[in-house]
Amino acid sequence: MADPTLLLVQTAHHKYAIRNDDVYAIRTVNTKIAPTAQERYIELGPLFDPADISDTSRRHAMLVPLRRKLLLFLVDRIDQFEAQPTVSALPKLIADHLHQPLAIGVVPLDDHMIVLLDLRAIARSVLSSPTLG
Repeated sequence: MADPTLLLVQTAHHKYAIRNDDVYAIRTVNTKIAPTAQERYIELGPLFDPADISDTSRRHAMLVPLRRKLLLFLVDRIDQFEAQPTVSALPKLIADHLHQPLAIGVVPLDDHMIVLLDLRAIARSVLSSPTLG
């Protein structure tokens, strides 16, 4: 499960780890300007915590191409981990209860464990969900 580069992304209230290989590109966007017809803005924070809403209009977007659409997952900040962290798989008890494997592990950061998300799986889930897609 080791990936050469992990990104540390921050939403309004939470931090997550993302595999760099899941991201096609990163750019800065102004969310007050509508995306193109092929693009779609997705707030990463509220997908996991409805209260995790950013009030910043200038955001970082992680681009994930999928099914002739370009999903732009919006976060407040993107950094690389200073050193390659050790990725631990989710405990079997937790993994067995996930409806979809959107979280694939955890990585240590200071005294906290950061959830490693599968951004491509999240993108597929967003496109297939009648309420999200």
